[in-house]
Amino acid sequence: MRHERRLSLALKCTECTGRGWACPGQGREVECQAGESRCGREWLVQNHTFMFHEGCVKDGLCIGSIDCNKDGFKLGQLYKNGRNCVVTCCDGDTCNKGINHTFPFYCFQCQAKSEKCYLNSKACAYGEDRCLRVNFKVGGELMTEQRCYQSSRCSNSSEICDMVKKDHPTASECKHVCCETFNCDHKIPTNRPSSSLSLITSCLSLIYFLLLFVTVRISRDSCMRAHGTSKER
Repeated sequence: MRHERRLSLALKCTECTGRGWACPGQGREVECQAGESRCGREWLVQNHTFMFHEGCVKDGLCIGSIDCNKDGFKLGQLYKNGRNCVVTCCDGDTCNKGINHTFPFYCFQCQAKSEKCYLNSKACAYGEDRCLRVNFKVGGELMTEQRCYQSSRCSNSSEICDMVKKDHPTASECKHVCCETFNCDHKIPTNRPSSSLSLITSCLSLIYFLLLFVTVRISRDSCMRAHGTSKER
């Protein structure tokens, strides 16, 4: 009786495999095995053709871009020479039935000692629908971190800065921007941290131009006085 009860509570997912983006029909409903905690969709490219599998997904695979040879990746077992492997997931019985059949969201995911970086365009995990770029400073040096993120969390500046500090404990002056198109995190304007050096430079420039203006004004007045004196003579 207990055994039957346990089986009745097993997660159910819609399952099918084929070419393209998703099932042309509704697929069939299957019960998931132990260790398969979510429903999802797998993709890879085989001979320039997208292949997909929908069904139960093993724990730990719902991370977006994935190693095609990773244990539990079912398409990797079917197509040995696949590339660009991706897994996206959802929660609940047959949640993958009829969900939006679009390819996963992509962002550049990298860190660099510069304003932007352009490496590692990867598929985002389930629920990540924005690209995030964070500019910050470590020891006075400008740094950048780019990754996938969730739109519902983009307004939480303190959370984003705390996330950066996990890898860079001394990070300061965190500035972030989210965007919503594929690989958009290298296109958005740089949100540079404030710089005391830049402020000093700006002040010095202002002082220079003020002094230049005063000098020109004094020279002009001197010339006018000299010209007036010569006329009187």
